[in-house]
Amino acid sequence: MIENCEIKYNQRQAKTGLIVGILFLILAILSRFLGSSPLYFPIGMSALYIAMYFYKKKRSYLEVKDGYIKKDFGPKLLIDDIVDTRRFAGDYIFKTSSEKMVVDKNLIDKNSISDIENLINHIRSKST
Repeated sequence: MIENCEIKYNQRQAKTGLIVGILFLILAILSRFLGSSPLYFPIGMSALYIAMYFYKKKRSYLEVKDGYIKKDFGPKLLIDDIVDTRRFAGDYIFKTSSEKMVVDKNLIDKNSISDIENLINHIRSKST
């Protein structure tokens, strides 16, 4: 059995979202001080991007826990039920007889790539 681990979100991508959120906030503040009416769209976009940054900072993209793989906003797969693992177009694909989970490698933190590789090797060694 593979130990419990968390696959974190790509922090560089999260920080880019934070910068975009701050830029939207600056745009909203400048528009207010330059005499135009407040722009609610930049304020809303700023709040959205900043909230996404803190969400990605706090939560994990993928959790391996108690024999399950759980994707954030995705399915929960029992590791023993996984019959196939593939890498396709930079994504990792886990298949059971009834479900499929696609893990986007671009959303994974670079330090967590080795954890997901170990998970794939564990699943493949179990199936042989």
